[in-house]
Amino acid sequence: MTKRMIHPYMAPPPPPVKSRVMRLVAAWTPENARAVRWADRNPVAWEIVTTDTSRAMGLGAPEYDERVWHGTDSEAVLARVVRLHELVLEARKRPSSLYAWRAVFAMEHFHDPGFTGGLFAQHVGSKEHFHLLLDYTPATLAEVIGRFAAWTYHGSPVTHITIYGVTVYQYAPPRKAAQGGLSHGRPE
Repeated sequence: MTKRMIHPYMAPPPPPVKSRVMRLVAAWTPENARAVRWADRNPVAWEIVTTDTSRAMGLGAPEYDERVWHGTDSEAVLARVVRLHELVLEARKRPSSLYAWRAVFAMEHFHDPGFTGGLFAQHVGSKEHFHLLLDYTPATLAEVIGRFAAWTYHGSPVTHITIYGVTVYQYAPPRKAAQGGLSHGRPE
């Protein structure tokens, strides 16, 4: 037999779901198809995963598997949009997740003036403790710093937060105990 036999009671496989926005992207699995349909309804998702404007979620972001970081082929783009979709869905279930929050943040602020990203780092003295790529705008920088600080702070004597080595937030120095004993809150 030269033709492939299909069992008479088996249905043929469903056709792929093709993106209306990204013509070369097609999904064969149900979860990938959901992500493609979602991205077609939210075209900013395609913009995020195909450009390097978003440092946290865009082309070259370490959020993705290293096989698809910089890939521009349809499979790499599909893998990145599937991961972005997963994170947006996770944000609904776990709003305290900074990783999920930054995906939603990129979706909401991608077209805002001054949208960019950077490597945020928390320092204790001159030593770096935590770092993470986050997106921000000039108007949202304080909010992003607050989110990052809440994610990283663990009671250590943190001194400052930087973006690519430039200090953007300085913590107040710890208070020292008063000389000569404590006053127990009463004026002497």
